Amino acid sequence: MEAQAALCAAKDIPYYKSVLSEGEPEDLYYNKYYEALIQAADGENPYAQLAIGEFLTPYASAAKREMLGKATNADLVSTWKSL
Repeated sequence: MEAQAALCAAKDIPYYKSVLSEGEPEDLYYNKYYEALIQAADGENPYAQLAIGEFLTPYASAAKREMLGKATNADLVSTWKSL
């Protein structure tokens, strides 16, 4: 899920565009994975919540805190490094 979220983030974040090969459309990954990640996060999947919190929400935003908070409540140890 983290890899899928990073590929979705490549659509808007120049740093992540480096993971794509030349000519590879960013929208392809965004359209392929974004909705599935959101549905999984809404379905209380802590790994999806962590991935969205790390890659698909603006830094220091309420949405980031919310997603990372949900993942933390599920006792995902890797969430602590993102807070």
